[in-house]
Parts: sequence; C-alpha cells; structure tokens
Amino acid sequence: MRFIMLLEHADLREKEIYMAVSHRRHMLRRGTAQKHEALDATIGAFSSLQAYRSYVLGSARFRLPLEKTIKSRAPVGLFHGWHPSMISNAIRADLSALGLHADAAEETTEIATPQPEQIEDWLGLFYVLEGSSLGAKLLVKRAASLNITESNGASHLAVQAGNAANWSAFLGVLEAMQHLNEARMIHWANETFSFAHQAFETVMENNLADH
Repeated sequence: MRFIMLLEHADLREKEIYMAVSHRRHMLRRGTAQKHEALDATIGAFSSLQAYRSYVLGSARFRLPLEKTIKSRAPVGLFHGWHPSMISNAIRADLSALGLHADAAEETTEIATPQPEQIEDWLGLFYVLEGSSLGAKLLVKRAASLNITESNGASHLAVQAGNAANWSAFLGVLEAMQHLNEARMIHWANETFSFAHQAFETVMENNLADH
C-alpha cells in the first residue's frame, strides 16, 4: 500500500522536464562520489586481455547475484512501465567467450548480497545499476582497442552502452516519486557501490588485472 501511495501522483510523461534539472540524480551523485571513485580506482583501466577478463569476472560477481535478487523480489510492477536493465545472460555469454566459467564468477559466498526492502532501497540500487550504462560507452571503446567486441566478449558492454533510453526513463521514475526518504536512498546506493567494490576486489587483488 505504501508503494502505491508513493506513486499516486507520479507522471512519467514529465520525465523529459526532470531530466533537464534532476535534483535527485545530482543529490545521489554527490552522496555517492567517494564510493564511486573507490570502485573506479579498484577496477583501473584494463589495458590487456588479462585485465579485461578480470573485469568481466568482477562484473559477473557483482551483477549476477543482484539480478537474481531483482528477479525474485523487486517491485518492478510499481514503476509505471519502467523495468531495470538485465544483463546476466550477456555476461554469461562473455564469460564463455573469454574462457571463464560462470560457476567461478558466482563464488562470492563471503560477500553478502544486498537485500533491499523499501522503495528507497531499490531506487538507490537501480541508480547504480542503470547509471553504469553511461560508463559502458567508454568501456566498450577500451574493449574494442583490445579487439574485443560484442561477438567475442563484450556483449554486455554493448547492451549497456546502447541502453541510454532506460537510464533516462529511470531518471523520470526517480524524480516523479513522492515522499521519499532521500537519505535512505543515498545509503542504499552506497551499499550497492560497496558490494560492487567487494565483488571486483576479489579478482583484482589476485593479480588478475593491471592498473
């Protein structure tokens, strides 16, 4: 019932207006800047095939468990037609193309997968996942410089880089929501960045990537 009340006055047709001046987007960006920078520093710039393979493995350890949680628990039916981008299948295809195993990618039992409950929790999580489509535009070019394309290991990046419309639609949802606990939303965005950091760290610290 609370979710329905939060969306009572939401109008996604106004999303283009909100995109121009997105208060919550900038609030989240400021509130997560430190965690975001720490994640970027951990990932580094993959300048070799070995580093790229580590990046894909880290991406799998981050996205696969989260997307499993989203499929089973997220209240996506309350977002007026918007649905989160799901790239697990593309990641699994890339793992196979690069000679990596999905089983190894999911060996993260020591890391607790975030378990959102309130609407703010989900919005914070989706802010991180959907926002990754912006970075993917750069990463797909870095992969191409290593002769890795959509057909041989970079399909998940291609999906993300080509899905800017879903990020824009998410911003419309984010701004249209009423009566949100914004501090909680920032907290959960940071929790998601922390989970990503741990997932990537498990492979980056094993000398599987260069910086």
